Amino acid sequence: MKVYIISLISIAAVAALIEIFSPKKFEKYMKLVLSLCVICVLIGPFVSIVNTLYGLSNGDLTNIGDLVQGGEYEDYDKIMSDTILAAGRENVRRGISQVLREKFGIPYEECEVSADIVYDDENEEFSVNKVTLVLSGASIWRDPYEIEEYIEKLLGCECVTAIK
Repeated sequence: MKVYIISLISIAAVAALIEIFSPKKFEKYMKLVLSLCVICVLIGPFVSIVNTLYGLSNGDLTNIGDLVQGGEYEDYDKIMSDTILAAGRENVRRGISQVLREKFGIPYEECEVSADIVYDDENEEFSVNKVTLVLSGASIWRDPYEIEEYIEKLLGCECVTAIK
């Protein structure tokens, strides 16, 4: 966006200078040519967007970065990865909360669950590294070792329990 604004201001300044110094007999032709140049700069981003959308409609995903974060494909990958990790954390949190409620009778409002999830590039899969449970209310009287052992066997990761 910054480059677009700079190029728009630059073309307008150059057009004004050319118009000032052009001979009077060519004034209407110069205005026409300079106006066309300004219009080309104005519609430049729209042409890029239309080309990208046309490519997407044909299944071409190579230019998807042009539509997000100023054309930075790496930013798109980071945003997508962060979004998928956040969704994974939320799904794990909900699943563990449901298991705790069904297996141990711990109400949703008495247990805060957080999960550390990572993506393994080699195997192309997500895995849970660690689960943290914070118990409150009447749930603090539950056996934390039994809960930790169950979650560790269920997910194959470290589980830590704290009391609030």
